[in-house]
Amino acid sequence: MVPREQWIIARRAHLAREKELTAARERLAEERRALPRVKVDKAHATASRPPAPSHCTRSASYTAGRWRRCRWS
Repeated sequence: MVPREQWIIARRAHLAREKELTAARERLAEERRALPRVKVDKAHATASRPPAPSHCTRSASYTAGRWRRCRWS
């Protein structure tokens, strides 16, 4: 355990680093959005998913009518 004053100093230093990283991430995202774009002429193979696995269906008795989470493997 450390005194509260020492914790506050360390926390403020950490917050300053987090703000720097957030600003850097925002600048990087802005650069990505500014990249030139190209028109896609044909559909990509990843444009459509295969049908959901059978365990991802709606089951009123098990999930009260909600969709179950599932993963595409």
